[in-house]
Amino acid sequence: MSDILLDYDQTTTLPVSTFTRTGYTFTGWATQANGGGNTYADEASYTMGAADETLYAQWSPWVASQSGAVSSVGSSTTYSNNPDNFSFKVMACPGGTFYTGTDDSGEATVSPFWLAETEATNELVASVYQWAYDEGKPSGGTVSGDTVDLYGQELLDLDSGQIQISYSGGTFLVDSGYKDYPCIDITWYASILMYNWLTEMVDGNDNNVVYS
Repeated sequence: MSDILLDYDQTTTLPVSTFTRTGYTFTGWATQANGGGNTYADEASYTMGAADETLYAQWSPWVASQSGAVSSVGSSTTYSNNPDNFSFKVMACPGGTFYTGTDDSGEATVSPFWLAETEATNELVASVYQWAYDEGKPSGGTVSGDTVDLYGQELLDLDSGQIQISYSGGTFLVDSGYKDYPCIDITWYASILMYNWLTEMVDGNDNNVVYS
């Protein structure tokens, strides 16, 4: 956004913010980067002081809000966020004990978890990874413009030339025009962690994981 040029004691209406940040809702302006000092809403009245002043955009991480209750396993519910009216449907999957191995000699028990109702889109993957990043989930890993890895496993190969998601300055971005496209060039580990984090994001329980 352009600078605003004002004389001392001149009052103006702040312009509408054009900034966007994946996974966040714009909440207004503050005279300190950490949200301190004087605060202003979008399009609020602002009076110029005796010296130049910088207004910092303030953000609030989005929290999935539920629309409709899940009445039974296999039914779906819609969750949405505020930044760009992005919404997605998730389905409740039953937990239980299952046979494993080529000869069914082993057993594995999983808790109930959530899956997206459709193929995971670039927007869903970017939003879930943004939530996980903000929550400090990829701790012990690397997040850069080239890769996202954790525990020695690459999750997202961001410089592969194929994936339509990028990362810069703490924000996961989707290439223009590709938000609704299925996410490609994503590893098995990335998919597992995405649905672990999606489950926690939806029900707030980090014990209900798809796979550990």
